[in-house]
Amino acid sequence: MRIRIFILIGLLLLTGCNQTQPHFSDTKATNNPTAREILTENPNADIFQLEGIVYVNASNIEWVQ
Repeated sequence: MRIRIFILIGLLLLTGCNQTQPHFSDTKATNNPTAREILTENPNADIFQLEGIVYVNASNIEWVQ
């Protein structure tokens, strides 16, 4: 009898925790900007690229300081 109760409680816990996430059909994948895209916006940008990721010098951005 105890085993049946433990199994029932376990099943209730597992089914209660198995909630599916809503599927948003209007979501859009994003990607990191390329060096060309950054330099198109700002030809004087202080950037470097490491393993395909472009990093921008943020020392002159007010909210970073």
